[in-house]
This record gives sequence, C-alpha cells and structure tokens, in this order.
Amino acid sequence: MTSSNSADTAACLRRALSLLARRDHFSTELVDKLVEKEFSREDAQTALNKLRELRYLDDRRILEAYAAEMKRRKKGFLFFCKKLIEKKARSLFSDRELREVYTVAEERAIAKALAAKMRWDRNEARRRLATRGFSADAANG
Repeated sequence: MTSSNSADTAACLRRALSLLARRDHFSTELVDKLVEKEFSREDAQTALNKLRELRYLDDRRILEAYAAEMKRRKKGFLFFCKKLIEKKARSLFSDRELREVYTVAEERAIAKALAAKMRWDRNEARRRLATRGFSADAANG
C-alpha cells in the first residue's frame, strides 16, 4: 500500500492494536512490523501518533518494564543495551535515561547475588558476568 487514505490508515491502526494486544512494542519495532505488513511509513506514523494519544504506546513505560525483565532474568546492563539495539529502540533513549531504569547499584547487586549463588571465585565471576552482559563496574564491584 503506497498511497495513503483513511481506509489504509484505519487498517494500519487495527493491525498496530492487534500487535500491541499480544505484547508491548517500542515505537520503532511497531513501525517496522507495520511496514513489513506493507503499510506505508506515513500510515504507520499516523497510527503511532493515535496510539500515543490514547496512551496505548509509551516508549518510556516499555523501557522500564523491559529493564525490570532484564533484571529479573539476571542480565547485565550491556546485554540490556544490546537487546535495545536489536529492537532498534536504543536511539529512543539517552544514556542517562537507560541508567535511570537500570542503575549501576542495581547491576552490582544483581551481579554480586548471582556470583554468590553460583559460588564463582572472583576471576571466574568476572568472566561469567561479562558473558551475561554485566559492565566492568558491576563485575568488579
């Protein structure tokens, strides 16, 4: 669908709502999925604007939930950032915003608890924590 009309826009909005009903998506993911379904970028952007207006789409809320999931799964900050890049959502947030939702103190506490639970010695802990995407600050703390 290359030309945009109200029927295309309405269909695009319905598809976006259907995708959001399954799980939260960052706005960048949603646009990509809608374009894959052959909607125009213009229709996708119009749908996103409507979803934001209705408060069905909030990238910051999704970021907070995604950070909480990474912490629950005992993944480090760098792994969290890598996943955001894969979702094309990294560019939506500043470094400061990312560290607000996943602080160094939280990352250190998770790393320390994981290392203790797994009974890794200090050198093994650094190596294993690095493979889980923990920053050097957290792995050495």
